[in-house]
Amino acid sequence: MKTRLTLVITAVLLLTLALLPLYARWLEEPFLLTFSTRALVLALAALSLNIVLGFGGMVSFGHALYLGLGAYSVGILASHGVDNGALQLLITIVLCTVVGLATGWVSLRTSGIGFIMITLAFAQMVYYIFISLRKYGGEDGVNLSSHSKLPWIDLADENSFYYFVLVVVLSSLWLINRFVQAWFGQALQGIRENESRMEALGYPVFRIKLLAFVIAAAFAALAGVLLAN
Repeated sequence: MKTRLTLVITAVLLLTLALLPLYARWLEEPFLLTFSTRALVLALAALSLNIVLGFGGMVSFGHALYLGLGAYSVGILASHGVDNGALQLLITIVLCTVVGLATGWVSLRTSGIGFIMITLAFAQMVYYIFISLRKYGGEDGVNLSSHSKLPWIDLADENSFYYFVLVVVLSSLWLINRFVQAWFGQALQGIRENESRMEALGYPVFRIKLLAFVIAAAFAALAGVLLAN
């Protein structure tokens, strides 16, 4: 019964999301579509944070670093004439993965309040670096000169962009769910419950936590790419 109810609720939610652009057009409220698209993008960012916070038990106050870095990467690339969406995504994911690896390697050597504050410190450090770049807008931020270009979809069209974001979010949700159900996700949750016991059992605790940190940074970067658009 519980499984059937879950399926019904999921189907209703998916149907609602699929029909939302038609509803917004019927009401003549384009803001509803823009708001819903932004909500989906932020939902993807929340899903990425859930990897480290929900499943890993690592309270990171600096996760917005990767979201902002992803958005800024797209804006800066576009300002230099690089508007190929696939290339932007590749560069952004690689950059945020490297940054996530570096910040995670340092942060995970601490614990408790120390971990919380050092992740926040990294985010604040990158924030102040970018607002000091006058070439890219300084405190006003960088404007995206044109939407990312993909050969099979027009991201400048609000309806197309909404459905694109919806597909990306649902695909990411499926991937994260598979990740959680796999041995790696189970080990990560075991570390969350009792890190000392998992270490005693021979699990490479630090490497598992670091990999989760990097994966979360990559998904946040993807959300940043969408947010910029």
